[in-house]
Amino acid sequence: MRSLDNHWDSAPDAGHDSWVLSLSDLMTLMLIFFLIWMTIRMTALKTIPDIKTPVKTAGLEPVRDLESIFMEMAPVEKRKGNLIIVLQEDLTFPSGSATLTQQGRSIISRVAGILKHETGYELEILGHTDTVPIKTHGRWHSNLELSMARAAAVFTALAESGISPARMKAQGLGALYPVTDEDNTVFGDESRRVELVLKPAAR
Repeated sequence: MRSLDNHWDSAPDAGHDSWVLSLSDLMTLMLIFFLIWMTIRMTALKTIPDIKTPVKTAGLEPVRDLESIFMEMAPVEKRKGNLIIVLQEDLTFPSGSATLTQQGRSIISRVAGILKHETGYELEILGHTDTVPIKTHGRWHSNLELSMARAAAVFTALAESGISPARMKAQGLGALYPVTDEDNTVFGDESRRVELVLKPAAR
């Protein structure tokens, strides 16, 4: 028969186990607190509006914005999703000349001031004339030559106003594309023009 002293010697150390259990409880509480905090944090983040800095993209929306701006300077058309600024002869060139008028230079300078910041577009400059033949004693031998010279003059003016030549190309089309109505009636005055075609830049 074991003695009472031996019985108490074999009993577990209650004090030792108690502090181990307390530490375990504390760690459990800290884990629970951390999980609750993370849940609240994630919920709060989901309720914050996703505010993004507007990015300019080449497409129809920017074209619509530019349309209203350029309409204050010159007639504007939209063709195949491209914005076209129409520089009519009476605004830009003397009859039979490829030298820009002061008004023409002013319009081009204002257009360039906007396009310098709209880098998502390339610019195609198209010179047009009417179907009336050029007089042989004039400087130009054909409507095609005159349209090319006018397109080149606009190209140069835009470059001098800060538009990179790498963004532009110029072409003279002569009387190939006159302005007509539904009855195919040709409007000579309106056919004499230079078109600035804004096209989304290739990416």
